[in-house]
Amino acid sequence: MSFPSLCRPIKYAPNEIRGFTERANYMISIAPTALADTILPPKEGFHRFIRKDPLGVVLIIAAWNYPYLISVNGVIPAILAGKVTICMTYDLLWYT
Repeated sequence: MSFPSLCRPIKYAPNEIRGFTERANYMISIAPTALADTILPPKEGFHRFIRKDPLGVVLIIAAWNYPYLISVNGVIPAILAGKVTICMTYDLLWYT
């Protein structure tokens, strides 16, 4: 059985990987602040804060035309938050 080729030409990969790296590095740099506890206004007898704990699984289905650049927006934050992450590129959906 033959499947149509939806893969992006390899000649475009270097620019996409540069964009992926730049975006991933930015998200990594802001993670400590973004994931830090949020201190709430004081209330007598309480220590109030919001903690961002990982819960559940993240499934990311990346588009075929920019698989790395699009998936980085979900994969990196999910991993930094400690979540279980499953990533699947769109072209693999033909085989499922």
